[in-house]
Amino acid sequence: MLKIVVLDACVLYSAPVRDFFLYLAQQKLYEPRWSDQINDEWIRSILKNRPDLTAKNFDRMRSMMNDTFPRANVTSYEQLSIGLKLPDNDDVHVLAAAIKSNASFIVTFNIKDFPSKELAKHGIKAIHPDDYLTSIIEVSPIIATQAFITQVENLNNPPISAEEILDKFRKTNLQNTATLLENLL
Repeated sequence: MLKIVVLDACVLYSAPVRDFFLYLAQQKLYEPRWSDQINDEWIRSILKNRPDLTAKNFDRMRSMMNDTFPRANVTSYEQLSIGLKLPDNDDVHVLAAAIKSNASFIVTFNIKDFPSKELAKHGIKAIHPDDYLTSIIEVSPIIATQAFITQVENLNNPPISAEEILDKFRKTNLQNTATLLENLL
């Protein structure tokens, strides 16, 4: 049985990281979950940092994500937020979506915002994207490497090399993932 994983907005923010997670999910190495609220959050953050873009730029991406993974968009989880306690109340919706979807993990760069004691009450663990990705690659190196190669091959406007994506991974605090993939290529 595949692990169900909620991808936090901070993981979906970076296009290369988001794409790699999605290519791995297409290979059925895990089942992704998110919510409209999670998608709104990462899109809002990008728009804040990139005034040259508009929300319309992301409508297609959001639709493609939801069409490709029809079970990924978690809904009707809001009621589960009541009574949940996290250091940042703005993250409660992520935990509620994880509970609703019976997720095993919340993948996030913000581990401190998801205390293990609180998550354990619901059978969920927070895991850093570098740790989660390296575990996937170590278990399924051939499939994961092929997913990465497919990601690189599909980047053609403009073309981006594998080395450039690995550099972006390193800049996004995915050093172990980048090194592992580099060694497998």
